[in-house]
Amino acid sequence: WNSIMFSKSVVGTANATAGGWGNLGGGLTQTIMPLIYRMLNSGFGLSLSLSWRLSMFFPAGMYVILASWIFFCSQDTTTGRFDVTMLGKTKRAGLADYVRVVTDWRVFLMIFQYSACFGAELVFNNVLATHFHDNFGVDLVSAGVLAMSFGGMNLFARSLGGIASDWANARWEMQGRLWCHFLALFFEAVFLFFFGCIDSSTGGWPVALVALVCFSICVNAAEGTSYGIVPYMIPQDLAIVSATVGAGGTLGAVIATWSFYKSIQDVLLPFKLHAVYVMFWALTVLPMRWDHLGSMWWRPGADKAASAGAASAGEAPAASAA
Repeated sequence: WNSIMFSKSVVGTANATAGGWGNLGGGLTQTIMPLIYRMLNSGFGLSLSLSWRLSMFFPAGMYVILASWIFFCSQDTTTGRFDVTMLGKTKRAGLADYVRVVTDWRVFLMIFQYSACFGAELVFNNVLATHFHDNFGVDLVSAGVLAMSFGGMNLFARSLGGIASDWANARWEMQGRLWCHFLALFFEAVFLFFFGCIDSSTGGWPVALVALVCFSICVNAAEGTSYGIVPYMIPQDLAIVSATVGAGGTLGAVIATWSFYKSIQDVLLPFKLHAVYVMFWALTVLPMRWDHLGSMWWRPGADKAASAGAASAGEAPAASAA
């Protein structure tokens, strides 16, 4: 929806900002839910189990309000109701279209690249508060506040990735977008590994918090750079590409949770292994290319400029001879 509402020159920024502020809810949850729970338990004297169950009515109520607001107060596109002809198509997508899209090797890679960034964000939203509480001795509410610093980076970091992607595109076209995407994923892996090296004997929670903030900035920036590239991949199937890449984020959370966090008893090893997973998919950005868009190593515009320069150089001696 967001991708068809904005020009391609700013679509990275638009997608990143909308997604970032949406993901901010994951960080706010770390603080708001324990506070509501504590208010019901300590303030109203309700039992632990009842307090926790009643606190779930708060997000449920927010869903109802926001869903009603979107349904009654918004429209599909800037020109009104959505029509598939806006995507250059004559009919709605079918199963064959989904199969064709997900079997495109670049879409396949992007699905797992997004699993390495958004998937990591989902995992960290689940494990951070417990990690700070159990391994650094921080009380539950304070642990939630520390964990919120991770989600709080959504205020600007995902937008930063989209802005950087649009800026690079204006100068180097798709080559610039791919470099921004690679660097965001690469440094995400670096800071995640660093976070996995910190315990109470190597700096405690303050050092872990610094590493976490740097990691979160890179995670969110990578999410922003991902959706700076998505609208260009298969434009006529933009909705399918967006949906499948987004689903890759959830898939990444499942893969990481069951591969690293559920079955390994060591406190820090899961973070290090997760960093290796992220780095692997970061390296898959290197071979991505399109004949009409280019890659990290070349761009069609550069070839055209070189050809034009050569032609001009050839014309100059001819003019002198004349």
